[in-house]
Amino acid sequence: MDGLFLGLIGGAVASIATVFGAFLIFFNDNFNFKFNKDSLSKLRLDFFVGLLLTTTAASLYPATFERNINLGIAAFILGVLFLILSKSILKNVLAAIVINNIEEQRAILFILVVMLKNIPVGLAAGAAMNLSHSGVGNSLLAALVFHNLFDGTALVLCFLSLGFDSLIAIMGAVLVSVVTIVASLFGSFLSLESLNILPLIMAFAGGALMSAIMQEAGSLVKKESRRILLSPKFGSAIVVMLIFIVWKELL
Repeated sequence: MDGLFLGLIGGAVASIATVFGAFLIFFNDNFNFKFNKDSLSKLRLDFFVGLLLTTTAASLYPATFERNINLGIAAFILGVLFLILSKSILKNVLAAIVINNIEEQRAILFILVVMLKNIPVGLAAGAAMNLSHSGVGNSLLAALVFHNLFDGTALVLCFLSLGFDSLIAIMGAVLVSVVTIVASLFGSFLSLESLNILPLIMAFAGGALMSAIMQEAGSLVKKESRRILLSPKFGSAIVVMLIFIVWKELL
């Protein structure tokens, strides 16, 4: 089967999952689902799917990855920076537009971030469909589908919180999901060009999906490091250590 057609299938499946997740909002009353975009975002599906993509990139083609380990690390870091910097830029742009309602800012930012996140998700879906081991490819696609399912629900909640009616909210989720199909075709095309690029696509996508957790971890480490450095006990320990070193040198 043609590689680009497989990429189209992968992107379409991931995209349909987003749309299906959007339609789940209509079952909220019937099945008593308590959907909340904040609680959905705290499921940390991004991190686990990103970790799966990263480990797959490292294990599918060991020989290729070992020869290009620096490129693999660079692709992963590029994926991390892609989403972190994009989110920071979008946040500054929204603040410059003077949207006074904080909840509206958060909702719009979430929608735009999901749209950008669909780029690495689509790339990974297209690349997964071109893996020589169909079982691994289908497993990765299933993980991406599960991820997009919840993103679709969160998207509709964001649109509804902005005052749009249900139909417009669904259409918004559909438009956002189109990015996945376009990116999937591109990822499939790149994978067909060279198998060496395939693990790099997976590493980039994995880094992008893991970026939120890594940013939170970095902020936590920075906060704790500052607290430790400013602690009187830490200062006392440094002074005692310096006295001990000087004393040993004088002996």
